[in-house]
Amino acid sequence: MQKSQCLIQLMMMINAKKSFTVRELADEFGLSVRTISRDLDELSGLGVPIYSVQGRGGGYRLLQERMLPPISFTESEAIAIFFACQSLGYFSTLPFGDGAATALHKFYHYLPADIKEQIDRLKDRVMIHSLFRRMSADILQTLMEAVMVRQAVTISYRSSAGSSQRHIQPIGLYASSGYWYCPAYCFT
Repeated sequence: MQKSQCLIQLMMMINAKKSFTVRELADEFGLSVRTISRDLDELSGLGVPIYSVQGRGGGYRLLQERMLPPISFTESEAIAIFFACQSLGYFSTLPFGDGAATALHKFYHYLPADIKEQIDRLKDRVMIHSLFRRMSADILQTLMEAVMVRQAVTISYRSSAGSSQRHIQPIGLYASSGYWYCPAYCFT
């Protein structure tokens, strides 16, 4: 197996694990501990966020923001993804912080020149519009994280009857007519 293929498989393997030891990876790949250690150093040098934990129960772990493996797209898929991500710019607030903008920039940067030209010709001619209404990005991020980890949150709820504290289990997030909605189970 070529070195590059081995590194890609190693990156995909460690990305799927929360923690691992060099011995586990060596056994999995049928390589020596020394080879795996060198490969981990090389991946770290390439920007894969690996750190070591010393002592009993130690080993290696990935930082919270894991690197995702490379994915191949067809030309039509790449154009569709670009415009889907670009359409998010019409929302005044998003639950993923700057993640959508930086991901779109990275994605566009690595596209072949001819695909960039196609996208550039369409940029000002394809728009997906949504009303521009303000919402707290922190609140959206908190709700999105609660949905992902299935965790209840406490909110302040206002209605015509007044304000109250509610404990809710968010089920999802969706946007319509410029507003964000969070269907949830209320424990009250």
